[in-house]
Amino acid sequence: MIITQPFSELVRLALVFLCTTKLTIMKKTNILLLLMLVFVSAAFSQLTPLKNTNQLNNSSTSESCGFDHVHNMLLNSNADYRQRTEDFNNFMKSYNAPKSGATYVVPVVVHVMHKGEAVGTGSNISEVDINQGILQLNERFRKIPGSLGDGNGVDVDIEFALAVRDPNGNCTNGIVRVDMTGNSTYMNFGVQAQTSNGITDAALKATSRWNTLEYYNIYLVSEIDDNECGFGIQGYAYFASAHGQSYDGMVQLGCKFAQSGNTTLTHELGHAMNLYHTFEGDNNGNSCPSNTSCSSQGDRCCDTPPHIRSASNCVTGTNSCDGGSSKELFIHNYMDYSSDACQSEFTADQKVRANAAISVTRASYLAANGNMACLLYTSDAADE
Repeated sequence: MIITQPFSELVRLALVFLCTTKLTIMKKTNILLLLMLVFVSAAFSQLTPLKNTNQLNNSSTSESCGFDHVHNMLLNSNADYRQRTEDFNNFMKSYNAPKSGATYVVPVVVHVMHKGEAVGTGSNISEVDINQGILQLNERFRKIPGSLGDGNGVDVDIEFALAVRDPNGNCTNGIVRVDMTGNSTYMNFGVQAQTSNGITDAALKATSRWNTLEYYNIYLVSEIDDNECGFGIQGYAYFASAHGQSYDGMVQLGCKFAQSGNTTLTHELGHAMNLYHTFEGDNNGNSCPSNTSCSSQGDRCCDTPPHIRSASNCVTGTNSCDGGSSKELFIHNYMDYSSDACQSEFTADQKVRANAAISVTRASYLAANGNMACLLYTSDAADE
Protein backbone atom coordinates (compact mmCIF):
# COMPACT_ATOMS: atom_id res chain seq x y z
CA MET A 1 0.00 0.00 0.00
CA ILE A 2 1.38 3.40 -0.95
CA ILE A 3 0.85 6.02 1.76
CA THR A 4 1.34 9.69 1.02
CA GLN A 5 1.90 12.61 3.36
CA PRO A 6 0.32 13.78 5.57
CA PHE A 7 -1.31 10.37 6.19
CA SER A 8 2.05 8.58 6.49
CA GLU A 9 2.88 10.41 9.72
CA LEU A 10 -0.49 9.46 11.20
CA VAL A 11 0.14 5.85 10.28
CA ARG A 12 3.58 6.02 11.91
CA LEU A 13 2.02 7.34 15.12
CA ALA A 14 -0.55 4.56 15.01
CA LEU A 15 2.25 2.00 14.73
CA VAL A 16 4.10 3.58 17.66
CA PHE A 17 0.88 3.40 19.68
CA LEU A 18 0.45 -0.29 18.88
CA CYS A 19 4.04 -0.94 19.84
CA THR A 20 4.10 1.01 23.09
CA THR A 21 0.83 -0.55 24.26
CA LYS A 22 2.45 -3.97 23.70
CA LEU A 23 -0.07 -5.24 21.15
CA THR A 24 2.60 -7.50 19.78
CA ILE A 25 0.58 -10.00 17.78
CA MET A 26 -2.38 -8.89 15.71
CA LYS A 27 -4.04 -10.20 12.62
CA LYS A 28 -3.41 -8.24 9.44
CA THR A 29 -7.11 -7.52 9.21
CA ASN A 30 -7.07 -5.85 12.62
CA ILE A 31 -4.06 -3.75 11.67
CA LEU A 32 -5.73 -2.65 8.45
CA LEU A 33 -8.95 -1.84 10.31
CA LEU A 34 -7.05 0.40 12.71
CA LEU A 35 -5.26 2.16 9.86
CA MET A 36 -8.59 2.72 8.10
CA LEU A 37 -9.84 4.39 11.29
CA VAL A 38 -6.73 6.58 11.29
CA PHE A 39 -7.44 7.62 7.70
CA VAL A 40 -11.06 8.46 8.50
CA SER A 41 -10.10 10.49 11.54
CA ALA A 42 -7.51 12.33 9.47
CA ALA A 43 -10.21 13.55 7.14
CA PHE A 44 -11.78 15.40 10.06
CA SER A 45 -8.61 16.42 11.84
CA GLN A 46 -7.24 19.90 12.17
CA LEU A 47 -3.77 18.90 10.91
CA THR A 48 -3.35 21.09 7.85
CA PRO A 49 -0.16 21.78 5.88
CA LEU A 50 1.62 25.08 6.29
CA LYS A 51 0.36 27.58 3.77
CA ASN A 52 2.59 28.63 0.90
CA THR A 53 3.05 32.31 1.57
CA ASN A 54 5.64 34.99 0.92
CA GLN A 55 5.26 36.17 4.51
CA LEU A 56 7.46 33.44 5.97
CA ASN A 57 9.31 33.75 9.22
CA ASN A 58 12.62 33.45 7.39
CA SER A 59 15.79 34.49 9.15
CA SER A 60 18.13 32.30 7.12
CA THR A 61 18.86 34.58 4.17
CA SER A 62 22.57 33.95 4.78
CA GLU A 63 22.13 30.18 4.61
CA SER A 64 25.19 28.35 3.40
CA CYS A 65 25.70 24.68 2.63
CA GLY A 66 28.77 22.66 3.58
CA PHE A 67 28.20 19.96 0.94
CA ASP A 68 30.77 21.16 -1.60
CA HIS A 69 33.53 21.18 1.01
CA VAL A 70 32.88 17.75 2.53
CA HIS A 71 32.01 16.17 -0.86
CA ASN A 72 35.15 17.45 -2.60
CA MET A 73 37.27 16.51 0.40
CA LEU A 74 36.09 12.91 0.12
CA LEU A 75 36.48 12.86 -3.66
CA ASN A 76 40.14 13.75 -3.13
CA SER A 77 40.82 11.48 -0.14
CA ASN A 78 38.49 8.49 -0.40
CA ALA A 79 38.90 6.31 -3.51
CA ASP A 80 35.75 4.29 -2.79
CA TYR A 81 33.56 7.39 -2.42
CA ARG A 82 35.02 8.84 -5.63
CA GLN A 83 34.51 5.59 -7.56
CA ARG A 84 30.92 5.17 -6.38
CA THR A 85 30.17 8.76 -7.38
CA GLU A 86 31.67 8.25 -10.84
CA ASP A 87 29.86 4.92 -11.25
CA PHE A 88 26.52 6.51 -10.41
CA ASN A 89 27.04 9.40 -12.82
CA ASN A 90 27.96 6.97 -15.60
CA PHE A 91 24.99 4.76 -14.73
CA MET A 92 22.65 7.75 -15.10
CA LYS A 93 23.73 8.34 -18.70
CA SER A 94 21.83 5.21 -19.77
CA TYR A 95 19.29 4.94 -16.94
CA ASN A 96 15.64 4.74 -17.93
CA ALA A 97 13.30 5.71 -15.11
CA PRO A 98 10.56 3.13 -14.44
CA LYS A 99 7.09 4.18 -15.54
CA SER A 100 5.34 2.97 -12.40
CA GLY A 101 4.87 5.66 -9.76
CA ALA A 102 6.31 3.94 -6.68
CA THR A 103 6.73 5.92 -3.46
CA TYR A 104 9.99 5.31 -1.60
CA VAL A 105 10.00 5.63 2.20
CA VAL A 106 13.31 6.37 3.92
CA PRO A 107 13.63 5.37 7.61
CA VAL A 108 15.12 8.26 9.59
CA VAL A 109 16.66 8.52 13.04
CA VAL A 110 17.27 11.98 14.51
CA HIS A 111 20.14 12.38 16.96
CA VAL A 112 19.67 15.48 19.13
CA MET A 113 23.20 16.41 20.26
CA HIS A 114 22.25 18.74 23.09
CA LYS A 115 24.12 20.74 25.73
CA GLY A 116 22.31 19.40 28.78
CA GLU A 117 19.14 21.48 28.57
CA ALA A 118 15.70 20.11 29.42
CA VAL A 119 13.76 18.63 26.51
CA GLY A 120 12.13 21.40 24.52
CA THR A 121 14.64 24.10 25.45
CA GLY A 122 17.84 25.31 23.81
CA SER A 123 19.61 22.72 21.68
CA ASN A 124 17.45 19.88 23.06
CA ILE A 125 14.53 20.51 20.72
CA SER A 126 11.16 18.91 21.35
CA GLU A 127 9.61 15.89 19.66
CA VAL A 128 6.87 18.20 18.38
CA ASP A 129 9.48 20.33 16.61
CA ILE A 130 11.18 17.27 15.16
CA ASN A 131 7.87 15.97 13.81
CA GLN A 132 7.18 19.42 12.37
CA GLY A 133 10.53 19.41 10.59
CA ILE A 134 9.86 16.00 9.06
CA LEU A 135 6.36 17.12 8.05
CA GLN A 136 7.73 20.17 6.22
CA LEU A 137 10.39 18.01 4.56
CA ASN A 138 7.75 15.64 3.20
CA GLU A 139 5.54 18.50 2.05
CA ARG A 140 8.40 19.65 -0.14
CA PHE A 141 9.56 16.29 -1.49
CA ARG A 142 5.94 15.23 -2.15
CA LYS A 143 4.71 18.63 -3.43
CA ILE A 144 1.67 18.60 -1.14
CA PRO A 145 -1.09 20.97 -2.38
CA GLY A 146 -1.45 24.11 -0.28
CA SER A 147 1.83 23.53 1.55
CA LEU A 148 5.26 25.14 1.40
CA GLY A 149 6.18 22.58 -1.26
CA ASP A 150 3.33 23.41 -3.61
CA GLY A 151 5.44 25.05 -6.34
CA ASN A 152 5.73 24.45 -10.08
CA GLY A 153 7.96 21.41 -9.74
CA VAL A 154 7.23 17.70 -9.38
CA ASP A 155 6.34 15.20 -6.67
CA VAL A 156 9.67 13.39 -6.11
CA ASP A 157 7.87 10.32 -4.69
CA ILE A 158 10.31 10.07 -1.78
CA GLU A 159 9.23 10.59 1.80
CA PHE A 160 10.98 10.32 5.13
CA ALA A 161 9.58 8.59 8.22
CA LEU A 162 10.92 8.48 11.76
CA ALA A 163 11.73 4.87 12.52
CA VAL A 164 9.40 2.84 14.77
CA ARG A 165 11.93 0.01 15.32
CA ASP A 166 15.42 0.56 16.67
CA PRO A 167 18.40 -1.62 15.58
CA ASN A 168 17.51 -4.17 18.30
CA GLY A 169 13.90 -4.45 17.15
CA ASN A 170 12.53 -2.45 20.08
CA CYS A 171 9.88 0.27 19.79
CA THR A 172 11.18 3.78 19.17
CA ASN A 173 9.99 7.24 18.21
CA GLY A 174 13.03 7.60 15.94
CA ILE A 175 14.69 10.17 18.21
CA VAL A 176 17.93 9.73 20.18
CA ARG A 177 18.97 12.40 22.70
CA VAL A 178 22.68 12.66 23.48
CA ASP A 179 23.94 14.80 26.36
CA MET A 180 27.20 16.36 25.16
CA THR A 181 28.08 18.20 28.39
CA GLY A 182 31.07 15.91 28.89
CA ASN A 183 32.71 17.12 25.67
CA SER A 184 34.15 20.59 26.26
CA THR A 185 35.09 21.11 22.60
CA TYR A 186 31.53 20.50 21.47
CA MET A 187 30.14 22.63 24.29
CA ASN A 188 32.33 25.56 23.21
CA PHE A 189 32.29 25.25 19.42
CA GLY A 190 29.89 22.54 18.24
CA VAL A 191 31.01 20.52 15.20
CA GLN A 192 33.56 21.64 12.62
CA ALA A 193 32.83 21.76 8.89
CA GLN A 194 35.19 24.25 7.24
CA THR A 195 37.29 25.35 10.21
CA SER A 196 39.16 23.67 13.05
CA ASN A 197 36.64 24.91 15.63
CA GLY A 198 34.59 22.06 17.07
CA ILE A 199 34.68 18.27 17.14
CA THR A 200 35.17 16.46 13.86
CA ASP A 201 32.37 14.95 11.81
CA ALA A 202 33.80 11.50 12.58
CA ALA A 203 33.81 12.16 16.32
CA LEU A 204 30.24 13.45 16.21
CA LYS A 205 28.91 10.37 14.44
CA ALA A 206 30.94 7.94 16.55
CA THR A 207 29.08 9.29 19.59
CA SER A 208 25.70 8.12 18.28
CA ARG A 209 24.95 6.12 15.16
CA TRP A 210 22.38 3.61 13.96
CA ASN A 211 23.10 1.11 11.20
CA THR A 212 23.71 3.27 8.12
CA LEU A 213 22.44 0.51 5.83
CA GLU A 214 19.01 0.58 7.50
CA TYR A 215 18.54 4.17 8.73
CA TYR A 216 19.36 7.62 7.43
CA ASN A 217 21.01 9.36 10.39
CA ILE A 218 20.27 13.07 10.95
CA TYR A 219 22.32 14.96 13.53
CA LEU A 220 20.93 18.14 15.07
CA VAL A 221 23.80 20.14 16.55
CA SER A 222 24.10 23.27 18.65
CA GLU A 223 26.47 25.04 16.26
CA ILE A 224 28.75 24.49 13.28
CA ASP A 225 32.18 26.14 13.14
CA ASP A 226 31.43 28.07 16.33
CA ASN A 227 28.56 29.99 14.69
CA GLU A 228 26.23 29.97 17.73
CA CYS A 229 23.44 28.55 15.54
CA GLY A 230 23.56 31.72 13.43
CA PHE A 231 25.30 32.81 10.23
CA GLY A 232 27.60 30.53 8.25
CA ILE A 233 27.22 26.83 7.50
CA GLN A 234 23.70 25.66 8.26
CA GLY A 235 24.15 22.00 7.40
CA TYR A 236 25.84 19.42 5.19
CA ALA A 237 25.36 15.92 3.86
CA TYR A 238 27.13 13.42 1.62
CA PHE A 239 26.08 11.82 -1.65
CA ALA A 240 24.58 8.33 -1.63
CA SER A 241 28.17 7.23 -2.37
CA ALA A 242 28.50 7.26 1.43
CA HIS A 243 25.69 4.73 1.91
CA GLY A 244 26.55 2.15 4.55
CA GLN A 245 29.67 4.01 5.69
CA SER A 246 30.30 5.33 9.20
CA TYR A 247 30.40 8.93 7.96
CA ASP A 248 27.07 8.86 6.12
CA GLY A 249 24.33 11.12 7.43
CA MET A 250 23.28 14.74 7.55
CA VAL A 251 24.29 17.43 10.05
CA GLN A 252 22.12 20.51 10.65
CA LEU A 253 21.78 23.32 13.15
CA GLY A 254 19.00 22.13 15.45
CA CYS A 255 17.61 25.62 15.93
CA LYS A 256 16.65 25.74 12.23
CA PHE A 257 15.17 22.24 11.93
CA ALA A 258 11.50 23.14 12.41
CA GLN A 259 11.75 26.82 11.51
CA SER A 260 8.87 27.77 9.24
CA GLY A 261 10.15 28.34 5.73
CA ASN A 262 13.68 27.07 6.31
CA THR A 263 14.76 24.75 3.48
CA THR A 264 18.11 23.50 4.84
CA LEU A 265 16.75 20.01 5.59
CA THR A 266 15.23 19.66 2.11
CA HIS A 267 18.39 21.00 0.44
CA GLU A 268 20.75 18.68 2.30
CA LEU A 269 18.60 15.59 1.78
CA GLY A 270 18.60 16.49 -1.91
CA HIS A 271 22.38 16.03 -1.72
CA ALA A 272 21.87 12.74 0.14
CA MET A 273 19.86 11.61 -2.91
CA ASN A 274 22.70 12.54 -5.29
CA LEU A 275 21.50 16.00 -6.32
CA TYR A 276 24.18 18.57 -7.04
CA HIS A 277 23.70 22.28 -6.59
CA THR A 278 21.97 23.63 -9.69
CA PHE A 279 24.98 25.91 -10.18
CA GLU A 280 27.51 23.04 -10.04
CA GLY A 281 30.72 24.10 -11.80
CA ASP A 282 30.32 27.89 -11.34
CA ASN A 283 33.81 28.24 -9.80
CA ASN A 284 32.54 29.60 -6.49
CA GLY A 285 30.24 32.02 -8.27
CA ASN A 286 32.92 33.48 -10.53
CA SER A 287 32.02 31.97 -13.92
CA CYS A 288 29.27 30.17 -15.81
CA PRO A 289 29.31 26.36 -15.58
CA SER A 290 30.30 24.41 -18.68
CA ASN A 291 27.25 23.20 -20.59
CA THR A 292 28.26 21.43 -23.80
CA SER A 293 26.60 18.26 -22.45
CA CYS A 294 23.87 18.79 -19.86
CA SER A 295 23.80 15.11 -18.90
CA SER A 296 27.49 14.96 -17.97
CA GLN A 297 28.30 18.52 -16.87
CA GLY A 298 26.97 20.92 -14.28
CA ASP A 299 24.28 19.36 -12.09
CA ARG A 300 23.66 16.70 -14.77
CA CYS A 301 19.97 17.61 -14.96
CA CYS A 302 19.00 18.93 -18.38
CA ASP A 303 15.90 20.77 -17.16
CA THR A 304 17.90 23.12 -14.92
CA PRO A 305 19.80 25.81 -16.85
CA PRO A 306 23.50 26.48 -16.22
CA HIS A 307 23.80 29.51 -13.97
CA ILE A 308 25.87 31.28 -11.36
CA ARG A 309 24.70 30.72 -7.79
CA SER A 310 22.14 33.12 -6.39
CA ALA A 311 23.35 35.36 -3.59
CA SER A 312 20.78 34.26 -0.99
CA ASN A 313 18.01 36.37 -2.50
CA CYS A 314 15.14 36.15 -4.96
CA VAL A 315 17.08 37.42 -7.96
CA THR A 316 15.21 38.65 -11.03
CA GLY A 317 16.16 39.31 -14.64
CA THR A 318 17.85 37.13 -17.25
CA ASN A 319 20.45 34.39 -17.03
CA SER A 320 23.73 35.40 -18.70
CA CYS A 321 24.94 31.79 -18.80
CA ASP A 322 22.50 30.46 -21.41
CA GLY A 323 21.70 33.33 -23.70
CA GLY A 324 19.20 35.18 -21.56
CA SER A 325 16.58 32.79 -20.17
CA SER A 326 14.63 33.92 -17.13
CA LYS A 327 16.19 33.47 -13.70
CA GLU A 328 12.77 32.15 -12.71
CA LEU A 329 13.96 28.83 -14.14
CA PHE A 330 16.33 28.25 -11.22
CA ILE A 331 15.64 30.58 -8.28
CA HIS A 332 12.73 28.42 -7.08
CA ASN A 333 14.83 25.25 -6.99
CA TYR A 334 15.70 23.81 -3.58
CA MET A 335 19.26 23.13 -4.78
CA ASP A 336 20.09 26.78 -5.58
CA TYR A 337 21.34 29.33 -3.05
CA SER A 338 18.35 31.61 -3.50
CA SER A 339 16.44 32.74 -0.43
CA ASP A 340 14.34 30.13 1.34
CA ALA A 341 11.28 32.24 0.57
CA CYS A 342 11.84 31.66 -3.16
CA GLN A 343 12.32 27.91 -3.04
CA SER A 344 9.44 25.56 -3.75
CA GLU A 345 10.41 22.93 -6.30
CA PHE A 346 12.44 20.04 -7.63
CA THR A 347 12.48 19.33 -11.38
CA ALA A 348 11.57 16.16 -13.28
CA ASP A 349 15.24 15.34 -14.01
CA GLN A 350 16.16 15.85 -10.37
CA LYS A 351 13.40 13.40 -9.46
CA VAL A 352 14.83 10.79 -11.83
CA ARG A 353 18.27 11.18 -10.28
CA ALA A 354 16.95 11.05 -6.72
CA ASN A 355 14.75 8.01 -7.44
CA ALA A 356 17.75 6.19 -8.89
CA ALA A 357 19.75 7.00 -5.76
CA ILE A 358 17.14 5.58 -3.39
CA SER A 359 16.11 2.58 -5.51
CA VAL A 360 19.64 1.54 -6.49
CA THR A 361 22.42 2.94 -4.29
CA ARG A 362 20.35 3.27 -1.10
CA ALA A 363 18.01 0.35 -1.82
CA SER A 364 18.73 -1.30 1.55
CA TYR A 365 16.55 1.37 3.20
CA LEU A 366 13.43 0.01 1.54
CA ALA A 367 10.91 -2.27 3.24
CA ALA A 368 10.57 -4.15 -0.04
CA ASN A 369 14.17 -5.27 0.45
CA GLY A 370 13.57 -6.47 4.01
CA ASN A 371 14.24 -3.34 6.07
CA MET A 372 11.95 -3.46 9.11
CA ALA A 373 12.79 0.02 10.53
CA CYS A 374 9.37 1.45 9.66
CA LEU A 375 7.35 -1.76 10.12
CA LEU A 376 5.80 -2.85 13.41
CA TYR A 377 5.51 -6.57 12.75
CA THR A 378 6.45 -9.28 10.29
CA SER A 379 3.85 -10.89 8.08
CA ASP A 380 4.71 -14.27 9.61
CA ALA A 381 4.06 -13.05 13.15
CA ALA A 382 0.81 -11.42 12.09
CA ASP A 383 -0.52 -14.67 10.69
CA GLU A 384 0.12 -16.68 13.85
